[in-house]
This record gives sequence, structure tokens and C-alpha cells, in this order.
Amino acid sequence: MFISMKSVSAIVAGICLGAVAFQATAQDDIPRLRKAAEGLFLIGNALPTRAFSDVIASDIAAQDFNRLTCENEMKWDATEPQEGQFRFEAGDQLVEFAQKHGMKVHGHTFLWHSQTPNWVFQDPNGGRASRELVLKRLENHIRALMTHWKGKIDSWDVCNECYEDDGRVRAPGGFGGNWRQAIGDDYMEQAFKIADKVAKEIGDEKVLLVYNDFNMYKPGKRDAVVKMVNDFKAKGIRIDAIGMQAHWQSNDDPSIETIEAAFKAYASTGCKIIISEMDINTRNGFRNSGRGLERDDSVQGNADSSADALAKRYADVFDLFVKYHKDIYAVTLWGIGDSWSWLRGGQPLVFDNNLDPKPCYYSVLKSLQKGQAALKK
Repeated sequence: MFISMKSVSAIVAGICLGAVAFQATAQDDIPRLRKAAEGLFLIGNALPTRAFSDVIASDIAAQDFNRLTCENEMKWDATEPQEGQFRFEAGDQLVEFAQKHGMKVHGHTFLWHSQTPNWVFQDPNGGRASRELVLKRLENHIRALMTHWKGKIDSWDVCNECYEDDGRVRAPGGFGGNWRQAIGDDYMEQAFKIADKVAKEIGDEKVLLVYNDFNMYKPGKRDAVVKMVNDFKAKGIRIDAIGMQAHWQSNDDPSIETIEAAFKAYASTGCKIIISEMDINTRNGFRNSGRGLERDDSVQGNADSSADALAKRYADVFDLFVKYHKDIYAVTLWGIGDSWSWLRGGQPLVFDNNLDPKPCYYSVLKSLQKGQAALKK
């Protein structure tokens, strides 16, 4: 059985909470996602550092997952809030936890239009920084992070959320176009060149370099990313994996057929596929405001919030993941439990507010176990 937060709070004072959690979850006969995914793909989770002081959350993370992503602790504003002043302590906590439990770490992210301090784009007088200065700062930043976590990071999001849904690159001067305005139309190309250059110079060439985005199933964005990857490879620019965020709906949106079409397109590039940010929205709808993907309670979607509907949706998508396991490198759930999710008030994840497993946990487990069984035939 699993022990929930509610159950733990009822245990009398004086009992060792850590020992109780371990005894409740470390039994060999308890099926766990991490074990069930062996031979298929890595199964990951995105955690804030507060999870490591939560006995139940950290225990679930260690036993159910073998790949971790920092939600915010490796982004630019967290790691270099002032030029040349680096802060690695929060990211170090996640890396140390991962190493202790035999887990891989995904770095998130070098270049993103959000959570990048204003100074990156300003000259010393407060004016607009030159292309050369911004490129220098980008290289310094990438070099510092890759050097600090050399050999400890399995993959990095080099560029994050650079395309509109219709396939256009975010416009310079508009929201999300700060990097393009500062560097030029080749800013993504420059970022991947820098990451590859640094990886070679520090002797960390095994690290995977990733492009990551949301709504990657939409034909316009899908085709643009495929073209970008193929163009990079034709120029000899290394890109190893495509991160496909999976903030999807419980009402078959996107459809399995649409997701599968995206898998086929991305696999055709020779890149690995990473399901990078997975949750299933059970409330209303999303909107793309130009500021990225956001939940909007005023948008009345057709999401079915029932436990059965959520379990079926998770089963359907994980059955598809298993089908394409040779192309998929990792699947990462975006949060440890419902109360930890950015989708406040919904039930998007496989553990509930008390960190008890939901029916969808067992549907995922069943999909993985069927996949494992098929591998053994």
C-alpha cells in the first residue's frame, strides 16, 4: 500500500516518519512505474526543491521515477540573476538526490523568452545590447551551467518554446521574441552551436541537446520543427532530441491519431523523442495568449474530470508511447501530485492531493507492464 499525506499526519508523534514511509513503500511486491518502464524508456518527474524535504513526495520520486527535471531551479533567473553571479545550490539539491537514487537529470533550460533577466539584453548604459554582447552572455551562461554540472546532466533543453502554433518563429519585438530581436533570425542555431562547442571543450559530449516546445502535435509547429532539425543537420549543427510537451486534455484533444502523426514526423529526423511535460487537463480549456500555454477557466472545454475518463486517457497515450518506445527516450510527468501541479484545482496527475495513487496510476502501470511483456516475447 501507499501511505498518504493525510495518513502520515495521523501517526502519533515520536514515530520516525522516514522509517514509516520507507516501510510502507519499499516492499518488493509493490509495482512501481520505474520498474515497469525498464527496457521501454525513462520515466521522469519535474520537481521543485521543496519536494526533497517532503518525506512522501521524495519517497515516491525515488521509487517511481528514474529521471528528474527541475521545474525552475536551472532557469536563467535562478542560476544567474546578476551577470556573472551564479547560484547553483537549488539545482545541486536535485542533482544530489538523483545521484543518490540512480536517476538521470534533465536540465531545463538555457534559452527561453521567459524568466530571463532584463540585463541579458541591455548594454552597460541600459540601452539595447549588441548581438555580439548577447551571444557572449549566452555562451558564458551555457558554459557555466554545463561546466558546473559536467557529467551529471543527461540532457539539456537548449532552446525552449520558440515557435508559434502556426509554425512562425516568435516575432522580434513582440512577446517572446526577445532573443530573436537581440541576436537575429539565427538565434536558435547559435544556441545549439554554442552548446555543442562547450560540450566538446569540457569533455561532456554524451549530453543530449534538446529543442522543447508545447502544442508540438499541431501541424504548423510540427512541420516547422521538423524543418529546423533537418536544416540544422544539413549544416552539421548537432541536435539530439525533440522535447514534446504533453499538456493535453482528457477529452481526446489531441487525438491519438494526431499525436501518432507527430511521432512519425519527429522520428523521421533521426532525433530521439522526449515527452517532456506531461499532464492531462481535466478542467475547462487552455488558451495560447502569446505568452505561452495557459489554463483559462473562462474557456469552457469539454474535459471530463471523472476518474475513469482520466484513467482511460492515460492508458491510451501510454499505450501509444509503448508502441513507439524505440523512438521515445523519456516520458516526464509534470509534477508529483495534483496539489503540486501548475494546473491548480484540477486532477491532472497520477497521484492525488494526498499523494495516493489514482486509477490513472494503475492504467499507466498496466500499459507499461504490457509493453514489457511484449519485449520478452
